[in-house]
Amino acid sequence: MKSVADFRRALDDKSIDALVIAAPDHWHAPAAILAMSAGKHVYLEKPCGTTRAKASCSSMRSASTAVSCRWEPSSARLRALSRS
Repeated sequence: MKSVADFRRALDDKSIDALVIAAPDHWHAPAAILAMSAGKHVYLEKPCGTTRAKASCSSMRSASTAVSCRWEPSSARLRALSRS
C-alpha cells in the first residue's frame, strides 16, 4: 500500500491498481473520474458526487462508495485480515 500527497502521481503508476479517495465532498467525483479514466479501480467515500451528473461517474469503471462502519464486527475482522 502506498500513500501519496498528490493523487495525480498515482494515476501514472502502473503498480497501482486501485485508489482510495478520501477527500472533501466536492473533490470526490473529479478525483474518481480522473482515476477511472486512468484505468484505476476506485474506493470512494460517500457521497459519490454533489450533483446527479457527477454521481454518474461510477458507471465508468469499477467503483465502490463507502459508508463508515468502523466499529462493526465485520470491519474489525477485515482490519485483522488486512494486517496479517
